[in-house]
Amino acid sequence: MHAHSPSSITHLVVAAIGLLPVVCYAAKWELVSKTEKVAYYLDLESIVSSGRLKRVWLLENGHDGHNEFIYTSRLQLRVINCSERSVAVKQYVLYALPDGKGEPLGDGAYRDSELDFLQVVPGSIGERILRKVCN
Repeated sequence: MHAHSPSSITHLVVAAIGLLPVVCYAAKWELVSKTEKVAYYLDLESIVSSGRLKRVWLLENGHDGHNEFIYTSRLQLRVINCSERSVAVKQYVLYALPDGKGEPLGDGAYRDSELDFLQVVPGSIGERILRKVCN
């Protein structure tokens, strides 16, 4: 049996506490829009503001058939510029199963300098997402 010094136990407790936010956080998805093939959900609790920009996680369940990957769900970290009504994808992960579950099939991430902001089309799903995040 090994005896642990008080300082090594303290280090273990501090390390474990540092992991709590990662372990305890669970997304709360709210339906934003649904088409015949795809349902779009936002995790409104994931919204982070940084200057003029907001970041939010989007979950897409389903597939519209327009992409090269065959996947059932996709998680995207979207960056939204509310005042300019534009949006960019910062990060994404593609999954074989609904709700972002199962083995990831592919992923990608972009530096802030690489973000390609596109104007939100009036009346689109993108506009619904913008309204939810910016209001």
